[in-house]
Amino acid sequence: MDLALTIFRLGVGIGALLVGVGLVIAALSLRPLLRDVRSLAGDVRRLSRLADEELPGLLEHARTVAANAEVLTEDVAVRLEQSRMAAELAAGRPSGMPVQSDDAAGDDRIA
Repeated sequence: MDLALTIFRLGVGIGALLVGVGLVIAALSLRPLLRDVRSLAGDVRRLSRLADEELPGLLEHARTVAANAEVLTEDVAVRLEQSRMAAELAAGRPSGMPVQSDDAAGDDRIA
């Protein structure tokens, strides 16, 4: 029985030693990964600071662009209305009248 207990303890010792060696190898192989993680964390901090510095200016520029777009949209709407009115006057048709011709059949007329 002592021989079996000795073999068991020897096996447990060798197993523990192999687990320890495996842990050391895993720790050594993870060192480059840890450097990359630290580098990425530094980049995230830098980008966060940059975003905090630049965001107010970008928002102000976006507000200006949106205001200009609204003015341009109103201007285009006015020009379209003017060109429609000019086209109606050139056609000799009163404003608000249908575009359909007078010689259309009774069923084809637009009410």
